[in-house]
Amino acid sequence: MKRFEFDYDRMIRVKVNDYCEFPLDLNMEPYTQEGLSKRERIQKLKEERGEDDEVQQLIEEIEREPLKYPKEYYEYSLSGIVVHSGTADSGHYYSFIKDREHPESGKWYEMNDALVRDFDPKDIPSECFGGEDTF
Repeated sequence: MKRFEFDYDRMIRVKVNDYCEFPLDLNMEPYTQEGLSKRERIQKLKEERGEDDEVQQLIEEIEREPLKYPKEYYEYSLSGIVVHSGTADSGHYYSFIKDREHPESGKWYEMNDALVRDFDPKDIPSECFGGEDTF
């Protein structure tokens, strides 16, 4: 995600630190060509015929149509996050990485230059979603 922009009024680069929440697990089906086509058909149906019981039944039929791939194909789990601390002109990048060799453990690590330590994923919102400056 682009988190830097150029302020043409002040003629400087600025860091965008707005709060931006993201999920740990994400179903990508709604964003695929298949999913978008399904939602467009539903929207067109609503626009053309309203939203009576018959239309609702047709919508439910569309939503029950079999997927092109197995359900798991569309499911993604977050495995890493890159964080920038500092300003648009200077700063430091570091990462939070999920243990992919033992995913069932749910273990995460902070990787910050030579420092590698355990990281509690409950701290992802406070460490990674942005918002108020803390420096």
